[in-house]
Amino acid sequence: MNFERVFDNQPSIFEELRPIFEVLCTMTKSMTEEQIFEVANISSENRRKIKLLIGNELGHFLIFSDGYLSFFHKSIADFLTCLSRQHLRFFVHKENGHTLFGVHHLKSLNISETNLVDVVHHVAMSENYQLKSMFKQNYANRIIYNTKLPLLFLHQVVRDFNSYKTTKLLLSLTNKMYINDTDVRNMTAAFIAASFGNEQALKCLLDYGADPNFKVIFLY
Repeated sequence: MNFERVFDNQPSIFEELRPIFEVLCTMTKSMTEEQIFEVANISSENRRKIKLLIGNELGHFLIFSDGYLSFFHKSIADFLTCLSRQHLRFFVHKENGHTLFGVHHLKSLNISETNLVDVVHHVAMSENYQLKSMFKQNYANRIIYNTKLPLLFLHQVVRDFNSYKTTKLLLSLTNKMYINDTDVRNMTAAFIAASFGNEQALKCLLDYGADPNFKVIFLY
């Protein structure tokens, strides 16, 4: 990595860019440059400065294409978030990135159904107790009292995220009511987690009462 070469002459720049790196290391889908700036809470003045850096010094690490911003390669995010490097200069805490996402989404008066699963993931992974409490207070009833969404959300979470914490948060929101329910394909959440190789999500489901002996019966 060439972080030393880029940042040694201007050591303060990495700290200015840290929120950008935190967002890039924890985003779950492609985002535009402006969306990343919004989540990272970058001021208008600093945005102009950062855009110049992205086009010059940071060109080794970042790709800007059709308005979208991302790391040049996944290995850069792995390098920045590797826990064995957490006491070194160039390290990014994923929890901070997830917190930025959680705060950004909870500012919204109404989180869309398409974004809600991502928000559950970010809030769960933030390790921020206040954020979790705020999310539960504002959205638990919305999830529980909808007849179709809870099962859909649970199955989407265990399919998309191999995460014990994310699965646990969603189960707590639904009081584990749907843990063994099946979808239109006659599949439970545990079966879906196992099918996608998401062992941490599966472990959480089993720890909280999922039926380990469930078998899919295909209706022809």
